[in-house]
Amino acid sequence: MNPDDVTVAELIKPAGYKTGIIGKWGLSEGALSDNSPNQQGFDHYMGFENQGFAHFYYPEYLLRNHTKVEYPENLDIRDENGYYIEGKGTYSHDVFAKEALQFINDNKSEPFFLYLPFAIPHAELTIQEEAKKQYRGLNWPETPQSEGGGGHKDDAGYGSQYVGGYCAQDEPNITYAAMISKMDENIGRILDLLEELGIAENTIVMFASDNGPSDEGGQDIPFFDSSGGLRGKKRDIYEGGIRIPFVVRWKGTIEAGVESDLPSAFWDFLPTVCDLAGIDTPKNVDGISLLPTILGNKSQQEKHEYLFWEWQRGKNLYYEALRVDNWKAFRITPNNKEPYYELYDLHTDVKETTNLASKHPELIEKFKPYFQEANSKKLQ
Repeated sequence: MNPDDVTVAELIKPAGYKTGIIGKWGLSEGALSDNSPNQQGFDHYMGFENQGFAHFYYPEYLLRNHTKVEYPENLDIRDENGYYIEGKGTYSHDVFAKEALQFINDNKSEPFFLYLPFAIPHAELTIQEEAKKQYRGLNWPETPQSEGGGGHKDDAGYGSQYVGGYCAQDEPNITYAAMISKMDENIGRILDLLEELGIAENTIVMFASDNGPSDEGGQDIPFFDSSGGLRGKKRDIYEGGIRIPFVVRWKGTIEAGVESDLPSAFWDFLPTVCDLAGIDTPKNVDGISLLPTILGNKSQQEKHEYLFWEWQRGKNLYYEALRVDNWKAFRITPNNKEPYYELYDLHTDVKETTNLASKHPELIEKFKPYFQEANSKKLQ
């Protein structure tokens, strides 16, 4: 992130909100850099600045604002085979959960904005033995993983175990499930605290994932049906890689159990928060406010003309995708050759199994200017 990029926190802080981020910032190159959260509108920060560090759960240190919080007990806690030694070390997710509860307690009497990007259940896969017990005896299939993968040798000073990459793990499926359950438990603790403090009806909670499922730590996507049958996974721009849940809770205001099929994306978060806070949204953003849909006022909801994604797969394959209403168009360019196109009707084929590009050349021609426009915006 460039230091002059504007964050949500920078926009709502002048409106009287205390702002905090706890967890994975991931937008700085290293500790105490010039684009840390504290320099991007956040009053309070606790977590990982470098996204690579957030792949590991027993860090040598975390940052609280501009100060290192060191965890010497996390050094050299893997055995000779790459397994973490049970009962040793401080697990970063537990630190983040405690810090989040404290931030809410500290700011319960004034408006606050808390961004809580938990790293869990991102690889590496590891969690305390106690958390796994609920999944014992279920006879789940497992593919043991040896130490390696996800290594960050340049970051060896951030914790000696990083040199070896991800930890060895005999039970990736049980561990993955236990990590998700721990996240769920701590989200529940946050919701309970809002109730205890009497601010649940005045606090909006939003929950989402950042991408589709991954198998990087050895977890079995088909076993868990993590994609729900959708095509692709993390690092794909087919629906399995980008279609993720987005849940909003506003007790007493939002009716429970309501679903929406409005096409939306992460860049809609900033305009939505600005709308909620009663401040102007910057003019040069691509997002739209989702507040009308959240409040059940569908007739007042602005819609995207199109949504755009891109992904470079290796050096020789470049994917671009557009969502226009229920149509999903791909422009795929192999090794700088002429691109080819795919087209799917998500209304009838959400699993993207039937390419309709040859049947609807008029739609491909209609969508080509959108691809050009989206690419031109990247250069601005």
